[in-house]
Amino acid sequence: MKLVNFRDNMLQSFPKHAGTVNISTGILLGGNPYQCSCENSWTIGWFRSLSHQIADVGNILCSSPSRMYGRSLLKSTEEDFCVDPVKRTLTITLSTVLPIVVCLLFLIVSGLLFYKLRVKFYGKWKLHPFDRDECTGEDMDYDVFLCCSSEDENPHAERILHLLESNGYRVCYHERDFHAGLILENISQAIERSKRTVCLLSENFLRR
Repeated sequence: MKLVNFRDNMLQSFPKHAGTVNISTGILLGGNPYQCSCENSWTIGWFRSLSHQIADVGNILCSSPSRMYGRSLLKSTEEDFCVDPVKRTLTITLSTVLPIVVCLLFLIVSGLLFYKLRVKFYGKWKLHPFDRDECTGEDMDYDVFLCCSSEDENPHAERILHLLESNGYRVCYHERDFHAGLILENISQAIERSKRTVCLLSENFLRR
């Protein structure tokens, strides 16, 4: 027998033991819908070993999976058979992007937690998230206007005044900084000339 014709059949694959069969005749294998999946990757080497006997080498094409459709089986590699480039690209992208996304989410969540618990952090670790100048570039005379009742000057208001000034704040204090004139006008000017207003709320203050 000089030529065996398997051309234009519905052959999709061959059993693995076909690779052990001694074939000495010419053979036609083209025109079949070959399945070029990973489990059939062994056929690449087998077809190449028979390439000098196959009379229609150029017509041995893959039919499935869809990513391999129309490709020459003999010119393909095991990686072509087994690795889906779309899945590989997706895997590489996910492995690169996922850690970044996780880090960003961690930073966002940490930032939100810190913002919500900022007062507790200050109380426990003395981390003051408000020690910054919210009025940068504005020409104001004082950092704080300490508003309190004159009946609360000693010792409460004076203790607060000392604490603020010992931390470098410029404090407007009525006993020392108000000018002669109407009290309401002095208070209004103190508020306008200060970056913040701190009120010492007490029964004396509320009665006023």
